[in-house]
Amino acid sequence: MSDKVIGLTLPSNSVCGIYSITRIKTGDCYVGQSVNIRRRWVTHVQDFKNNRHASRYMQRVFNKNGGEAFAYRILEVCRPEELNDRERAWIDRLKPKYNVCPVAGSCLGYKHSKETREKHRKLMLDNKINVGRVPWMKGRTHRPESLAQLSSSKKGQGLGVKRGPMPDEVKQKLSRAKLNRPSRMKGRPSGKKGVPWSPKRWEALWNALGRPTAQMEYPL
Repeated sequence: MSDKVIGLTLPSNSVCGIYSITRIKTGDCYVGQSVNIRRRWVTHVQDFKNNRHASRYMQRVFNKNGGEAFAYRILEVCRPEELNDRERAWIDRLKPKYNVCPVAGSCLGYKHSKETREKHRKLMLDNKINVGRVPWMKGRTHRPESLAQLSSSKKGQGLGVKRGPMPDEVKQKLSRAKLNRPSRMKGRPSGKKGVPWSPKRWEALWNALGRPTAQMEYPL
């Protein structure tokens, strides 16, 4: 079985738009969108080869006939904000058989297979963590006295831990420690308004703007 994919001519750069993957023999297709069609096509091919493509129908065709069973095509180039609308228009036009989700940008209307639903059912049955357990407050309510006590205990706490006032000795100790601590910004430019730039910094700015340094002007 060959891994060659007919019609997979990768764009030379990133192309944003709508694309299709068509089974040559039957004409059945898949319609997708991407802000980078080149990268998205490479992902499709890798998923096919690793037997993990999202469309199980396309994966079966690939496993049986190889990559030459499909043809890739760019349907339309558009802006990113137009992708959902344009994909929806192409889905309505082509009626793709291989799309897992029939609505563009959404899985609305998608139904799991019987095998998948059975797996989910067994998984939930095997989850015995909460089997037979009843929430401890189910069907119960606090008495008015308890609610008042809870309310008074929470007042003034805020989001942190409730603490008392800081002693004066602690305040003085923290103040002395802050005064004796060397500044991390000592010796560095303040960056405040009015501090002139060095010529080297102006030259770097002109080079970043792509202007010749011979025409460089310094502000007064």
